Amino acid sequence: MKKIIFLYTCLVIISVLLFSNTPMQLMHWGYLSGLLCIIALCIYFSLTRHKKYLTDLATHALQVENINQISKRKQFFISKISHDLRTPLHGINGLIELLGKEKLSESGQVYLDKLKIGSKALLEVISGVIELNRPDDSDITVEKEPLDLSQLSEELVQLYSTNCYLKNIQLSLFIEPSIYNKIYFLDRNKINQILTNLLSNAIKFTDSGEVTLWLKESPLDDTACKITFMITDTGTGIPEENLPFLTQPYYQVSEIQENRIKGAGLGLNICLTLLKSMRSSLSITSKVGVGSQFSFSLTADTTSKLHIPTVEMKDHKKIVLLSPKSVTTENIINFLAFWSIDSEYLESEAIDDLTLPVDLLIIQGFTENQLTKLIPRVRSMAISSIHILLDIDTKAIEQQFSDIHLHYHYGYFSASVLHNILNDADVVVQHLSNSHPQIDYLTLLKECTAEHDSAMLVVDDNEINQLVLSEMLHEVGITKIDVANNGQEAVDFAQQNDYDVIWMDLMMPIMDGLEATQKILEQQPNTVIYGLSATTEIEHLEKCKQVGMQTLFAKPLNKADLHSLLLAYFEDAKYPSDHVQNMDLAQFFNQQKTIKILIHSIDNKTIYKLNRYFSQQKNVLISYFYAPQSIIYHCQVEAFDLLLVDINDSQLPISAFMHEYSVKRQKTPIILVNAGQKIYLDKSNEKVHCLPLNFTALDIQKILLRLKEENTMVYQHKPTLPIRDHRHG
Repeated sequence: MKKIIFLYTCLVIISVLLFSNTPMQLMHWGYLSGLLCIIALCIYFSLTRHKKYLTDLATHALQVENINQISKRKQFFISKISHDLRTPLHGINGLIELLGKEKLSESGQVYLDKLKIGSKALLEVISGVIELNRPDDSDITVEKEPLDLSQLSEELVQLYSTNCYLKNIQLSLFIEPSIYNKIYFLDRNKINQILTNLLSNAIKFTDSGEVTLWLKESPLDDTACKITFMITDTGTGIPEENLPFLTQPYYQVSEIQENRIKGAGLGLNICLTLLKSMRSSLSITSKVGVGSQFSFSLTADTTSKLHIPTVEMKDHKKIVLLSPKSVTTENIINFLAFWSIDSEYLESEAIDDLTLPVDLLIIQGFTENQLTKLIPRVRSMAISSIHILLDIDTKAIEQQFSDIHLHYHYGYFSASVLHNILNDADVVVQHLSNSHPQIDYLTLLKECTAEHDSAMLVVDDNEINQLVLSEMLHEVGITKIDVANNGQEAVDFAQQNDYDVIWMDLMMPIMDGLEATQKILEQQPNTVIYGLSATTEIEHLEKCKQVGMQTLFAKPLNKADLHSLLLAYFEDAKYPSDHVQNMDLAQFFNQQKTIKILIHSIDNKTIYKLNRYFSQQKNVLISYFYAPQSIIYHCQVEAFDLLLVDINDSQLPISAFMHEYSVKRQKTPIILVNAGQKIYLDKSNEKVHCLPLNFTALDIQKILLRLKEENTMVYQHKPTLPIRDHRHG
């Protein structure tokens, strides 16, 4: 602006000087006056525009500040509402955990399990509300974590099975067998929220027929695949002209809302927002009077392309499925075929075609009236075990027909139900292979607390939360537990007592948890303090660590997390692991793929220590195997890079095992666990490293370093036994 005014001023001076040396006539004075007026107007308009620019700039800055203030208030409001919802929910979940210790009837236990799943789902919805409250969709974070999709889908179907029973509609679950018990890296909370919205909508608008949740897998490469989720129903259907608007917020189809409870119209919009954050979209097809189909696909990394069947059929066993055609029937047939289990299928009530003897008969999909006629006929046949799957939770048939050969299963079908049926009927060999370790944390904790006279302080302003956490600590063997209602009381208690661990709530009256932590650590710097809060945003975690807390845990703190945390605390106190490094094992051994490890042990503490160490490393996949006689077979079926075998298993003769290992020319390096010596020499004088009794994490790391130095790791890029020979290993 200053440059423009300076330019105009120079122009005026030049004009005056020019005309001052020339005889001025009237016309010249007119030109000069006009020029000066134009210059003056230009200066005036320039100043006016500049003033308007400054005013607009100030207005825009004020608007931005107002928007930021509104956004902060909105965030604060949602966070406060979330905290106020989480706090009582923490108490509810805790009371559910305590109630689980009581002896309940069979139906009472079923209701408690559903209550637990429902409470967990509500907690995830609340977390989703916070996530969706972010100002921009791009700010929604996707947290990929190990997820068992079969377990998640079974929990959802179990949650909604009661609603479907009350509406007299069929709820089915179809999972491709390759997905069962397989681990994917996906965002559990977002997938759970999407499926919850889609399932609840499908059930709401279906008055007869069935609602089905489908999960299908399409491999992309060795470590990635595409998972397709689909929900179909036989409901009212949606008019075609309404389909493009379904995902808009607050949009509802008035034609299908008659005599139904109206929602807010946000469910599908929330699904779309969450899918957008995961780079996916929602596909909708529907036909009025026929039903609807909602589907979406996600790309997921997986731990293993090859899935080892968890069961193997015994010789000379006969399995028959008696069922009308349905989604569940197809599901059962697919799983039996995937597990390489020979079976015979009879449609409807064609039991006259049944050839005896039969070791296992599975009956599924019949009504009570049909079963009343069918059961007496099959009871008179030479059938060792009869398992009846009932969609409705009623005991009428069971009360009418009771027999040691008759077994009843209620609710929806799942692969785990079929797995249990096969085991109960004794027609399969249990390989007992699992990606999840079977660890009894409570027993280990009680052993630790018996050795330590520990004192702990619970600080919370909510009485129910105090009760729940105190009872959980009592259960694991902590005898000295004090309770404070606010931060000031916590400071007073800490001045009078020495506590090993303090559980500190953040938001409390009189004095909050952050200030109380600072004051306590000033007096007792070695005290371990864990933060507890309904909100666990990054900024809250950073504040907790700044004042000296170990970390921050989200309410509600469940038993499993509490047990794992306390066990790690006691183990670290007994065996400090300051020198143990967390490594990327693939990079450590110069590999481009995940290192696959097989662990065999039946000792609770051994499994815990191995699991704790390897779960802290990157790029490692662990399989736990509990049947010693088939370890080598599974090494042939799936390619492992390292074996850890506990020689304290009485069912595992180490000499015979090592002989089989040599005969079948396995090259995978072995670490013998709980051995009395550091090195074991087999019959071919091959050196085998050993972990000593009472080994520590540092011992494991030292052996891995030796393996790297000796360059003895042999990486198996493919199985040594063809997949078609799985059953003959």
